[in-house]
Amino acid sequence: MNEMDNLWAQLFQEEPLCEASLQNLKTGVMAQILDHPIDFQAKILMAQRRKWGAVLLAALVVAGLGVFSLLWFQGEWLLSMIGYVPGWLLQQGKLFSQLIIGVEYLWQLYVWPFLGVAIAWVLFDGIRNKMLIRE
Repeated sequence: MNEMDNLWAQLFQEEPLCEASLQNLKTGVMAQILDHPIDFQAKILMAQRRKWGAVLLAALVVAGLGVFSLLWFQGEWLLSMIGYVPGWLLQQGKLFSQLIIGVEYLWQLYVWPFLGVAIAWVLFDGIRNKMLIRE
């Protein structure tokens, strides 16, 4: 057991590094830094844009789901409330009911493809940006 401890102790002993090796390492690191400088301001701006883009996307999804749930669960109530409007607003009420039907139709037809395209665009743009940064 003592022999094994001696081997481990020899393995992890700290020995001073050669000055030439350290100088070569410093030169190599500085050359890499000078060849590929990092623009921290651009990275900060990109992070802020991504954060606000994610907030905007989340707000749009929440607003869309809110309008959808309002129309889905309370659509009949909204249409019945339109019937109690005074006469001069009745024409606008019919227009509003047609607008609700049109929004429901557009929601059912286009919202999932739009969200799919938006999510794919965000994901692939993020992957592309990561690949460009590494190069």
